[in-house]
Amino acid sequence: MKTKDSTLYRFLTASSLAILLEVMDFTLYGYTASILAHRLLPQSVHAVDFIWLIFALGLISRLIGTLIFGHIADRFGTKLTLTIAIVVMGLSTAGIGCIPTFSQVGLMAPVLLLVLRCLQGFSFAPEYNSISNYLSFKEDFKHHYTLACSLTVFFGSIGLALGGMMMTWVTQGSSLETLSDWYWRAPYLICGLLLGSLSFYLRLQMENIKSEKQVKMPVMSVIKKQPLPLITCMMLMGLVGILTYSVAGFLTTFLQSNRGYSLHQALKVCSSNSWLIACLTLLGAWMSDRLDRSIVIRAGLMMMVVIAPVSFFFVNFGSQNQVEWAVIGLLFLLGMISGPLPAFLSKAFYPEHRYTAASISYNFGMAIFGGSTPLMMTKLVTIHPILPGLVIALLAALVLLLHRWVWPSEAHINHQVLLQQAYR
Repeated sequence: MKTKDSTLYRFLTASSLAILLEVMDFTLYGYTASILAHRLLPQSVHAVDFIWLIFALGLISRLIGTLIFGHIADRFGTKLTLTIAIVVMGLSTAGIGCIPTFSQVGLMAPVLLLVLRCLQGFSFAPEYNSISNYLSFKEDFKHHYTLACSLTVFFGSIGLALGGMMMTWVTQGSSLETLSDWYWRAPYLICGLLLGSLSFYLRLQMENIKSEKQVKMPVMSVIKKQPLPLITCMMLMGLVGILTYSVAGFLTTFLQSNRGYSLHQALKVCSSNSWLIACLTLLGAWMSDRLDRSIVIRAGLMMMVVIAPVSFFFVNFGSQNQVEWAVIGLLFLLGMISGPLPAFLSKAFYPEHRYTAASISYNFGMAIFGGSTPLMMTKLVTIHPILPGLVIALLAALVLLLHRWVWPSEAHINHQVLLQQAYR
């Protein structure tokens, strides 16, 4: 029993560190967008737009990783999948910290950035669902399954906060022109080499988990048997992606270009309250274990319909204090709805294609919606300042209707899975 417990804790630690590493890296990229544009691209009005395009392509590369890693995990187990993923992730993250500037190697700098970002997106594909899929085979967590699965989002939130805190600290008293080159490189190197090595060591000792029932093509299985749940979960994760990269990406550059904030001020506003997500994630998961995951998710979607437009109004027209409260409003929405999601994604699908289905939901949603968020928000805000908030509200209302139609209750989800198991 002691050996099994130690194996479980090593797995949870390794997965938590891997998620922290990935989210911190994507956060660093969002917060350093203007720095990367200044150092790695030729100077032009659209340099930041190219940085966001590379960001989007990096997220889209997750789709390839989803199909490959999801298939390997459902067919052969999670150990090989997650070990390969953490090696690629750690090396590509550290690699970004070593890219020469544009003045040194010319166009090779943005090319290297694109390649490394795509490798990062590819390698993160299996990470988000690793804990929830692993624990779905463990009866010990039956009564606090959602809370245990929320470690995924909790450590992701810590990564979001740490990334912002690191960049706020290194940019203090500096501008784009005066910031030391190694100041923005050091966080990438620390994340990639230190956290990546520790996670790799722990992954080598983890237990291999896979479903007893095997299907040759998990992707075709979920498309054939559960198409509507797949679409709904993709849209749900898309909303999370939009909120995440609005705060950790778009708003950082928007406040500098449209509201006259300095780089340090923009980073401080967007990152200083990121710890709130971690607390709200645990609260939302705890409530889900005692009430119903569907109830908590729907409550978050209903609040999103109201709060998102109001937040974007104050981001555009409010005072500095009102801007900070607007960002807190977006972080509140993100924290409450994110807590129950890892467990919900896992339990929404049948065991034989669970890893693939949950990975597709997360990565397709984050790539299609989250990856395009900075570019999309930049264009929408030029049409009308509040339009980004209205688009979020409209999507939230649509997902709420779909969620209510596909899953009338949490008991309905469990009933669907039991019927499928009985049928087999």
